[in-house]
Amino acid sequence: VATELREEAPAPAAAESTARLTVRGQQRDLALRGIGAVFGGAGADAGSQLLLSALDPAVAAGELGTPDAPVATALDLGCGNGLMTAYLAAALPETAVLGSDADADGVQSTRATLAANDLEREGVEVSWDDALSRVADRSVDLVLLNPPFHDGTVVDATLVQGLLDAAARVLRPGGQLWFVHNSHLRYRTEVERRIGAVQQR
Repeated sequence: VATELREEAPAPAAAESTARLTVRGQQRDLALRGIGAVFGGAGADAGSQLLLSALDPAVAAGELGTPDAPVATALDLGCGNGLMTAYLAAALPETAVLGSDADADGVQSTRATLAANDLEREGVEVSWDDALSRVADRSVDLVLLNPPFHDGTVVDATLVQGLLDAAARVLRPGGQLWFVHNSHLRYRTEVERRIGAVQQR
């Protein structure tokens, strides 16, 4: 039972860890921070690691853009502890990067992760937002998504639908969604219906 505010209650401390990632073909240690109930805490979750292991060769090979049309804006939808936002900020230093999450703990964790890796710079932002409501239509070149599929402890395959709708809305023509999910959830048709042709990496 809560009766009154505690005086000088300390702010919750962020959990800390380090993950090793490949960034443009080079191994790099990335400091991670997790605040409160953020997904994965301060750990590098397997889904995000899998997505980035497939994405990095494409980034290094220049497959995401062209000299005439580079990736100008990249977005981590559901940024959590900031693992993928930090990767984008490190791997695409000329690109505007946005991490977005509906969970305040995720927003604070991503900001702390960026700060811990000296990746705060002009053009890198973190937004507390629901389904990219403040992002303009057809304005983003690259969206990364490692979506939730649990509501509490129950598997709920419908949680991804609003996120895919948001990704479809903000992607510019020719933009790319990089999406990781458990294969048994059969999301491919959902992506094809909203985004277009799918290539499995």
